[in-house]
Amino acid sequence: MNPSVPIIGRRSAGDMVIDGATIPAGIDFAIIIYAMHNDPKLYPEPERFDPERFSDEATAQRQPYSYIPFSVGSRNCIGQRYAMLEIKTILVKLLANYRLLPCEESNSLRIKSDMTLRPVTGAFVKIIAR
Repeated sequence: MNPSVPIIGRRSAGDMVIDGATIPAGIDFAIIIYAMHNDPKLYPEPERFDPERFSDEATAQRQPYSYIPFSVGSRNCIGQRYAMLEIKTILVKLLANYRLLPCEESNSLRIKSDMTLRPVTGAFVKIIAR
């Protein structure tokens, strides 16, 4: 939902047609990953936590590059594999030992975009030992 880098730039390597519009070679364009990951046509109720969105069945029904948290292609994030292993390791340790609950004070998460996407005032959770 909230990729660390919300927008990336690319240059068209060759002529292509997208939704009936011809894009000539050498055109610079932006891919707004944040908007794509929060598009209700691709992800119904995008603000709702739903891990099943990423099941093999759900992924097979979506367009191929509709989820690109680390970009794609020859300029893909060099740290993607390390980041994914790190995330999985931390989540397993956290979820095995603690319950993570939202704080009452944080009704909504406001985000801002600099070079990376991040919470304006942080993301607060209660951590309760299991």
